[in-house]
Amino acid sequence: WTVAKSLSAKWLREQLLKLDPSYSQFMGVEELCPPSGARRTIQIPGRVVTTSRLVDDLINTRSFRRLSAMNQLLFVDVLYPGAAHKRSLHSLRAYAYCADMIESLAQTPRFRLFVTPMMARQALVLSLLHDINHFPLLHVFQEARGKYMSDFNILDFFCDGEATNDRPSIYTLIEQVGITRQMFTDFFSSPI
Repeated sequence: WTVAKSLSAKWLREQLLKLDPSYSQFMGVEELCPPSGARRTIQIPGRVVTTSRLVDDLINTRSFRRLSAMNQLLFVDVLYPGAAHKRSLHSLRAYAYCADMIESLAQTPRFRLFVTPMMARQALVLSLLHDINHFPLLHVFQEARGKYMSDFNILDFFCDGEATNDRPSIYTLIEQVGITRQMFTDFFSSPI
């Protein structure tokens, strides 16, 4: 009862509105709008993906665009010519799958009660940027013994905008959805 007494009527109203089926469809998140009604979309093979100004700004950074020059599966296309998709396409597909997952989960009341629209946007941004620190043969460097990259922060190199001349930087852009630089680096450095 002490917890219930401490909650305001405004908070309770917000929680009850989340149970409304109209909230579940898109949660008020621009990136979850169906492509037919979206202001911004991007075409990837097999589907149209809804974006937003933030997502467009992230995709247009030099750090993200460089992923278009890297194969997702290095040298696999030598044996299988159709396996030549790029890391940028892989990242956009991950973003699209994340949007599909959020849309599906938003049909359940429990998800709507615990996940806010800001959290949904954060998940979408993180899914889009999950490979931003990759470079060719990264895993070879990671698995090689030695401290080749111990004094070098590859995430800062691609996200702070200094080396890439991205203005605004990825770190600045993701602050729009409440992701700080520290939160972002912690996300990428946490063990799986």
